[in-house]
Amino acid sequence: MPEPVSSPNNTTRSAPLPKPCYYCQEEAGPCAVAAHNHIPPVSEGKVQVESLGEWVPSTHAEGSLYFFHSGRRIWTNAYMYEAFYHEEVEACAAYLEYCHDVFTDEGFSLPADYELVIDIGPSKFDDNDLYWNYYYVDHATRTIFWLQHYILWRELDAVTSELSADHLAHKFRQFYWRHVFYFPEGRRNLCTYFGEDVWSQLLSFMHFTALDTILSSRSTSVYSDTELGQMRKMVKLARDQSRENTLLSEQLSAVARIQMFFAEQRFLYAHGQLHVRLKNNVRTHPDEAGRKQKSWLFSAIGLALFRAPLTLLEDLHDITGDSMMQDDAWRKYFKQLLADWDRLVLQGTVILTANVSFLAIPDVIHFPGQPSGDGPNSAIQPWDWVRPQFTWSGLLSYISTLLALGSVMAGLFLARLNRSQTEHYTDTTDTGEYMYRHTSSLFGLEPIAIIYSLPYALLIWGTGFFLAALLSFTFDSTDTATRSVVGAGAMALALDQEIQCIRMDRGHKWLLCISSRFKRATMTKVRKTTEQDHEGSRREADSLGV
Repeated sequence: MPEPVSSPNNTTRSAPLPKPCYYCQEEAGPCAVAAHNHIPPVSEGKVQVESLGEWVPSTHAEGSLYFFHSGRRIWTNAYMYEAFYHEEVEACAAYLEYCHDVFTDEGFSLPADYELVIDIGPSKFDDNDLYWNYYYVDHATRTIFWLQHYILWRELDAVTSELSADHLAHKFRQFYWRHVFYFPEGRRNLCTYFGEDVWSQLLSFMHFTALDTILSSRSTSVYSDTELGQMRKMVKLARDQSRENTLLSEQLSAVARIQMFFAEQRFLYAHGQLHVRLKNNVRTHPDEAGRKQKSWLFSAIGLALFRAPLTLLEDLHDITGDSMMQDDAWRKYFKQLLADWDRLVLQGTVILTANVSFLAIPDVIHFPGQPSGDGPNSAIQPWDWVRPQFTWSGLLSYISTLLALGSVMAGLFLARLNRSQTEHYTDTTDTGEYMYRHTSSLFGLEPIAIIYSLPYALLIWGTGFFLAALLSFTFDSTDTATRSVVGAGAMALALDQEIQCIRMDRGHKWLLCISSRFKRATMTKVRKTTEQDHEGSRREADSLGV
């Protein structure tokens, strides 16, 4: 038996144990540390156990191996065929039975139908240390507990607001169903805990969530309506099997997994709490640190990039509210981004083609002594190298070509790197790691928003420079009438586009105020004119005796 350690999170044999404390735990094996031992050297080799005794091996539908001791109601993931782990599990079970006796002597009792889960694994701090980990399960209340106080810090890290007992209850449910999901074999009698109320609540919640996904564009559902429909069929089949007491372990594991994910969703979105998340872009604790004020550098770059980064930053904040991402919303957003980038690549090639064709016009590039380029009357021979003269139209077209090429390259690069974000195998863990890698500690999501907006902004700049090159060529090589018409049309188009961009910007309220005041003044003037006309008509009618 290993020596007890002095850590406050470990139980000792010499001190009386406290009353069982019910807490939730986040991982697949929500285990508190009972004691620790040392891992034997590899040179000693692996010794197979002579007999498993009452331990019965089972294979999960996913392929993992686990063992169950029906007489002592103990589950374990440890490899019981190896003598070392077999001895460690038996020693840990004996130690916890001793702790149970201590509780009984103190006047406490464990639930009648409790189960025990034991896991033997290396320490996270020292690879040479072996830890005994455990937790208890109470099926009557659908919760888990330990024989010692367990400090929760990593398990509740996703929620930064204060937690109430009702809020923590969702976490209890999550890890209870996770336990059933990982250890489903030999539980046909567990269907007795699945009353009609459990099945009805699960199916009704899935029906409502599917409808909310269809009707609401900001649904908090993690799954699409199609996925929910498929899960409903699985749950209905499992319910029918449970009524006949023929519920298979695979069906039980599938239903428990669905319950586990729904319980996690209720916990993360604070169901039944004051600050509940009713939309996927709403924060449950807006007062906590999260969305930062936009930096002046980002605002300046945003103006230079036609405010495209600002829009993308708002979108990224919407889908990452409370630092949580939804798989379906994430994939939909990146599908839209990829479609936009593909269109921008196509449009960028059009601008590139237009610039190449424009530069091929003889009068765009001038050579010394040759105002009309190097046509058939040119004195320049093909083998002569002559530096062309500077022209604004040629320079602006070159700049437009580079910008359009940059837009195409940025679009192709971003589409290539982010194509996997739309795949179904990308889950919240992958998206969380993706956002963690691309989030700056100083500027937050601002750098990635700027990068995502480059294909659009560079294409707009390239189009603008091409228009400037075309106008420069027009003003340099046409008569006065043509220049006047083209110049007036260009100014009107530029002014209209600028006004439309400002009107669409929610931050610029001043233009809307000016526009509304102008409309009110115009309507007042029209109303006064109409009243004067009516008054004149009435007087004229009176003078005629009508």
